Amino acid sequence: MLIAFKRIINILIRQNKGKIRVANKFKEIKEKNKGKIFAIDGGSSIVCDGGSWMLCKIRVSCVGYNGKKVYEKKEFDDSVLIFIENNQIKATGINANTFEIIIKNKPEKIKFEELHNYVRKHLELKTALKKINELGRDETLLIDGLFKCDANENKDLMKKLLIIAEKKRINLVGLAKTSRIYTKNGRNVMSLVKRRADELGLKEWVYSLGKNEFIVRLNKISDYVFRMNCIGNLKEILEVLSFYSQDLTIPGYPYPLIRADYVARISKNEVRQEKNKFRILLKKQGLKDFVQDLLSQDFHRKLDERRYKK
Repeated sequence: MLIAFKRIINILIRQNKGKIRVANKFKEIKEKNKGKIFAIDGGSSIVCDGGSWMLCKIRVSCVGYNGKKVYEKKEFDDSVLIFIENNQIKATGINANTFEIIIKNKPEKIKFEELHNYVRKHLELKTALKKINELGRDETLLIDGLFKCDANENKDLMKKLLIIAEKKRINLVGLAKTSRIYTKNGRNVMSLVKRRADELGLKEWVYSLGKNEFIVRLNKISDYVFRMNCIGNLKEILEVLSFYSQDLTIPGYPYPLIRADYVARISKNEVRQEKNKFRILLKKQGLKDFVQDLLSQDFHRKLDERRYKK
């Protein structure tokens, strides 16, 4: 195993040969501003996977701060059925929330088990659209993830969000927890930019990747840097994000997004309880075919359970 690791390291070293120049597109963040900010995030989990249908749990939260916490709410909290009908993928709310989404991607061109993430993103963007219409000029709306969307339905919502933000002069920010961006020879751009900033002695900074696209370091004691999309007043955005990224539990990441993630998170226990209830209901209704559907996607779990019992 050690020999294999050494070979891997040699490949990585080979990738790093030659000095890769990083242009000096840095700006330091010198001030902090406890402006009004709202953060939106969502959580989703598959409760039951029937192969051609899925029962999912989806939750979306909105958390607001103005120096201190001013607002916190579960904007959407429901079970969602995702299914195929007439060669179309549809999603519908089950309990308190009535909606229907038709996903235009053909079923064979999309990973079915990833659909709940598309639907969660759709509901996050709908929440963002609702919230942005309530905000005033120079306030900040922070969403989880970049402005790029995969599903056409989500692209349409994002386009509307950007138009309203620009029209109302609201600072709209998308921050990615993780990001893949690399040079032609395969080196991680985030790491290269961070190393160059360290060489220049910069503490908190923004680095421009192009129009409305940046890499940011929001706390001098954090090793984490994040990729960011934004429109609005960049100086105000950075000062507000820097102010809210000083929490010592996770320095360098805006606390409103941490809190929104916490409010929206769905526990394994919740999923397990809902799965058991739904299985029991199927059996009581005599719907053996749908119980069999679940078994078609369940064998990996069965093997894992057997393995970890030992």
